[in-house]
Amino acid sequence: MSEGDRCQTTASEPVRRASNSSKSDRLGVLDPERDVLPGPHQTFTQEADPVLRRDLVDEQSPRGFAAGDKEGSSTGNPDSPLRIVVRCLSHRIPGDRSQRTSTMANIICQHFLQRDMDPVKERIRCLGLPEIDGRKVKFLLESGTVTPSTRLEDVPLRALKWTGKALIPRAIDARTRSYLHNLPFKHQPPVQKPQNPKTMAQMRESMDDEAWNRYMAEVMLRKLQYKKKASSVDRSWAEEHPELFYDVVQQYTAQQRWHRLELPPSLMQWVEAPTDRGDPNTFTHLVDVVLDKMGIETEGLRRLTNSETREA
Repeated sequence: MSEGDRCQTTASEPVRRASNSSKSDRLGVLDPERDVLPGPHQTFTQEADPVLRRDLVDEQSPRGFAAGDKEGSSTGNPDSPLRIVVRCLSHRIPGDRSQRTSTMANIICQHFLQRDMDPVKERIRCLGLPEIDGRKVKFLLESGTVTPSTRLEDVPLRALKWTGKALIPRAIDARTRSYLHNLPFKHQPPVQKPQNPKTMAQMRESMDDEAWNRYMAEVMLRKLQYKKKASSVDRSWAEEHPELFYDVVQQYTAQQRWHRLELPPSLMQWVEAPTDRGDPNTFTHLVDVVLDKMGIETEGLRRLTNSETREA
């Protein structure tokens, strides 16, 4: 999965920048999903703890879901190799958003192995950005061991969809099968050396106005998605370019509403207010409201039920 391995139980990686962010919403079968850097001095990482936090309520734990999951089945020999591909919408994974990969790993293991994931025996990788609500995500969990004589096409492969309540079997398409045929079992991608990020001042100096505005719009969108606070540079840019900040907020709120995810009060105020992009006077006061509340109004938001959200 090379660059598509965004989340793994053995390492954390920064979200990388790509030239075409529209690919994020066109997740083909096991195609890598790319995204942009939140900021040169604030690199967001996605870490997956190999053991699920135990402070989740019982009915929201992987074991709780598996208890009511009648489709689960054991593979028999615990060392038998097995590959499992699961797709879902990110916000349907229960628990803390920062733990979504490990949570999904435990749900899958409870379904097939009747236990939580063992990082010695299993490996999970993630395609997509599970920490951002409303994103299509794919997981590949590999369990057991193979011998030098084992052919990859002989390793059992299962494909499922996570609905938010249960794992539902789905057909294995030829593209998935072909991709995994060429992907070594429990493949460990090379570890990239960390690069020294540029400061915001260095970034600004290296860009013309058009590139800078495009970059800052991406930064603001990612901060809204990751529930991060606005910096002084963010505020200055939004105040200097209210119409561009308007576009960012409109895009974010549209994505959230498409998936019927609840918006915090400041963004609900933005949505309900009569605004006009061509007349900044109709929304400049709301710019300050949104900036003041970014990264703060994130706790305790009610998420709509899975039956109300759109299918993955």
